[in-house]
Amino acid sequence: LALGIGAAVKWTPALAALALLVWLLASRRPRQSLRHAAGFVAAFGALTLPFLAWDADDVWAAYSIQGARTITGESLPYLPLHWLGQADLGEDFTHEAVVPDWADPAVTVVQLLILAGVLALAWLARGRLAAGIALAGLAPVAFLLTNRIFSSQFLVVLLVAWAIAIALLARSRLEQLVLGALAAAAS
Repeated sequence: LALGIGAAVKWTPALAALALLVWLLASRRPRQSLRHAAGFVAAFGALTLPFLAWDADDVWAAYSIQGARTITGESLPYLPLHWLGQADLGEDFTHEAVVPDWADPAVTVVQLLILAGVLALAWLARGRLAAGIALAGLAPVAFLLTNRIFSSQFLVVLLVAWAIAIALLARSRLEQLVLGALAAAAS
């Protein structure tokens, strides 16, 4: 339910829901898989369908306008392109960068491959609850970090997901501290 509500507001929680569903299916938990999917769809639908009925164009615009945006100077994909002499800042770092025509599709392919890798890891983590939850939390992180655009609001999702993953997987307090400090430094 919580991920469905989150996805209705800012769709990236849907990636966490998908990774968790993959983990549940791999862990051979059909009842929990069905309950998880039904709760997600019910919550997402309850919040989204009334807005679709009221003004479908505005609802779809949130996806189509954002989906059409290109690489910006503040995004992570800009950096390697710039280092390789394939990208320069446009008007400023928040606007479209000057990149070759192949760059935007290439970044999208890399992003999809990384998300597929997270889902594959969720499948392989079957039976290990902490790893499954950590990977579900990291699915939106993988998407947001490899996105063509970046916004400082993404840091909220990134830091929360990293904190949960670190709390679940770190083996000692020192490891928690080091990984938490690295997450904070990365932000």
